[in-house]
Amino acid sequence: MLQDYDNGFWFSPDEGVTWTEISLSDQGVFLAHSEYVHSQAIIIGQGLSHWRTVDSGATFVTIAAPLPPAPPVFTFHPDQPDYLLFHGQRCTSQDTDCEVDVLDLFCLLGLSASLIADAQNSWLPYS
Repeated sequence: MLQDYDNGFWFSPDEGVTWTEISLSDQGVFLAHSEYVHSQAIIIGQGLSHWRTVDSGATFVTIAAPLPPAPPVFTFHPDQPDYLLFHGQRCTSQDTDCEVDVLDLFCLLGLSASLIADAQNSWLPYS
């Protein structure tokens, strides 16, 4: 899979001989590949919708995030390939009453972290 300069996303079913553009329901802005399972990737959207593939881009599942994204939006779990660490914006820089999160560093930065299991498409607290 690759991302071109116009934010188009492409996959090759035959290791680069031919390429097919991936059509999304919304605008994707960034492609992140798993460093642990090479067939997995995430296309990060502008809002709450993101797209995950586990078959090198042949199919995608839409993931609805609970919060707006904050870099590094998704991190792939090294031991559990079905899990992603999501980084979302919980409070703004003007908000002085930021809720205390399990991860103090993320709270100090105004961020929240959760895990998602793609089989259930449900969010679980990060611990």
